[in-house]
Amino acid sequence: MDKKQESIKNLIDLFIALGHEQASNNDIIKLKLYIQQDGISLYSGEPIELYRLFENYYCQIDHILPISKSNNDMFANKTLCFAEENQDKGDKLPSQWMSNRKKFTEFKKRVMKIRDVIGFEKVNNFLSDRIG
Repeated sequence: MDKKQESIKNLIDLFIALGHEQASNNDIIKLKLYIQQDGISLYSGEPIELYRLFENYYCQIDHILPISKSNNDMFANKTLCFAEENQDKGDKLPSQWMSNRKKFTEFKKRVMKIRDVIGFEKVNNFLSDRIG
C-alpha cells in the first residue's frame, strides 16, 4: 500500500470511528483541512471540536480568496473555520477582514507556523492583499 492509499484508509477509519460512515466530498475536505490545520481555525486560533466537525452551522469550508472574485475552488484556496467567521468574512480577503493589525499579525503567525504543511500557494492566499 502506497502513502496516498494509506492516508485514504486512515481517513476512512477516522470517519468510521467518528460514527460517520457515509462521507460526502465536503466531509472529506473538512477532515483533511482539520488535520492540516492541527484542529484549529487559523482565523481565530480557537480549537475546532472534532466531534462537531460535520455540523454545517458549527464550522465550514471558507474560500480564502473569495470564489466570487477569484473563481478558485482548489484545495489550496480552502480553510476550515467557524461558521460565524466565514459569514463575517464574507467576500473579503483575510487581510481586509482582519483590519485590526494585531489580529492579522497573530493570524499570520499561525499560518507561518504550519507553512511547511499547507504549502506556498496556500500561504500566499492567506497573506495576499489582492486577488490576481
